[in-house]
Amino acid sequence: MQLERIAWSLTIVIGLICAALFFHNGFRGYGLLSVLLSLAASVNLAPSKSSED
Repeated sequence: MQLERIAWSLTIVIGLICAALFFHNGFRGYGLLSVLLSLAASVNLAPSKSSED
């Protein structure tokens, strides 16, 4: 379970870094897409109702 959380966290961080680079270079559409991708990935970090630990 811990490895899964690390992988999703890394996906979110990489997505936000890409978004910052896209916004900095004027690619607003791709930047927004990267933010939305990170937001979608963050759903996987929310605690689930079933305890599988």
